[in-house]
Amino acid sequence: MTNGERIYGFEIVFNDECPLQCFSSKSAGVSLHLFNTRHNLLTLMVSVKEPARNRSYLLKGIRPGDKLRFRYLQTTKRKSQTIRALKGLGRKTIIYNLKPGYRLGLDVFLKDGGKWRTSHPDKGGFSFILGNVPNTHARAFLMAGNEKEYWHWQLDDLYPGDGIKLRVVQTNWCDEPPKVKWLS
Repeated sequence: MTNGERIYGFEIVFNDECPLQCFSSKSAGVSLHLFNTRHNLLTLMVSVKEPARNRSYLLKGIRPGDKLRFRYLQTTKRKSQTIRALKGLGRKTIIYNLKPGYRLGLDVFLKDGGKWRTSHPDKGGFSFILGNVPNTHARAFLMAGNEKEYWHWQLDDLYPGDGIKLRVVQTNWCDEPPKVKWLS
């Protein structure tokens, strides 16, 4: 990796803790998946393709009030994988009681300074996915749905140095999704 080969990765900051980093020289080598659980909490799964094997790291117990920041990185030198410390930032799984009529949501702060709120339809769930496909940039998606409808957002691509911030909220509304598909 001293021949100038590009290595891509993410810097992840949870609630202003020390930044954690993960890198891979493999195509589509790093990805993040944030999703809600049946306990009214969120889990972040970070997947990293390493030379010897693929690894996943989990941050459990994410709840309203928590903040996540992701920055897309590029380097030509091998960097240490500090992502192993992610598990230590998690919380024990509890059932988080939302206010009546509320559900989990995300305030999304985009790289251009824009902000919008996303959630999911009643009795549904959502996922935020960020991955380096193709390597030169990271693609971000939000998907939400229930048994009757599916919502889909594709966010602006992130290039090396670009970032995106999320704040977990409990909410009874969200901004209009750009794509809605009725399932029944």
